Amino acid sequence: MNSGCRRSSVVVVLVLVGVLAAVMAAAGCASSGGSDGSAAVNPALYPAPVKDRGYGYIDKSGTMVIQPQYSAATLFSEGLAMAGSGKYGYIDGTGKWVIAPAYDGCSPFSDGLALVMAPSGKFGYVDKAGRWVIEPNGTYSQSFSQGLAASLVDGKYGYIDTKGKTVIQPQFADVLPFSEGLAGAASTVDGSPKYGFIDKTGAWVVQPQYDRVVAFSEGLAAVVADGKYGFIDTTGKTVIEPRYEFAEGFGSGLAPVKVGDTWGYIDKTGATVIQPTYYWAHPFSEGLAVVEALVDGVRKYGYVDTTGKMVVEPIYNFATPFSGGLGLVDTVVDAVRRSAYLDTSGKVVWQDE
Repeated sequence: MNSGCRRSSVVVVLVLVGVLAAVMAAAGCASSGGSDGSAAVNPALYPAPVKDRGYGYIDKSGTMVIQPQYSAATLFSEGLAMAGSGKYGYIDGTGKWVIAPAYDGCSPFSDGLALVMAPSGKFGYVDKAGRWVIEPNGTYSQSFSQGLAASLVDGKYGYIDTKGKTVIQPQFADVLPFSEGLAGAASTVDGSPKYGFIDKTGAWVVQPQYDRVVAFSEGLAAVVADGKYGFIDTTGKTVIEPRYEFAEGFGSGLAPVKVGDTWGYIDKTGATVIQPTYYWAHPFSEGLAVVEALVDGVRKYGYVDTTGKMVVEPIYNFATPFSGGLGLVDTVVDAVRRSAYLDTSGKVVWQDE
């Protein structure tokens, strides 16, 4: 898929990647219920990696509720969590297999369906009983978002609904998942892909004119014009002029932007709220944001709040966005790599011993 569409979250989570990355992706995808109306309450459980034993699940106090046994595991989404070793399926909050581990790759449930990879290498969608709702029929797909999922046919992207019916014909060079009723999409203009936004009928709401776009969040989307990032609203009106080297989506009313060689945060008027002092900055989640600093030439991760106060100093090797009041970090203890969960005050509630 073309790099012009900048995603605010990973859409397909294959368990062939590192699980810290998978947990981070699931944090962006997790929800409490699908648009199909079948609301599901997510257990307050968190995948916890234990050296030489695999992944289990802790509760918010740090107590291990499901014992370590999986080589990969993600946060719960719509009541189920992806887990497994070699083959992957879905468990409930007791650790019981609801969908047996039979897939080579999976994604979190979204809109009542999960994107899974069959042994054939093709993707399809299953419901929460493990039944094929959309049979495996392609080598690329996205998870559902707001009732639609992108599909690739003969080199062009379109969208299907949760029954597998094509609702937007394949016609685009690249697409994003729907967010806030709109999806980033690319059309070829004068031999080059240009990006705009479409609605759920496939009609252009914002004409294809940008070099890159980021999915809408909190009513605004980052776009690239003449090599600089700015922000537009859902009508296509420029709200913040393109002047940044890079930008991500809004969260908690702030967006991370790169000014020169450093990152800071702006509000929805474009005013700087947190000065650009970081090596890298990530979108806010639950009032905190992951930021990176160079410490003796090494990238280290910490968390800031919306005032710019460093709540957790950059001492970790990796950190994920907060989800359900906890953030997963990676550190080194006695020269051994370990993972830990922090609460929003920075207190360690669980650490792999």
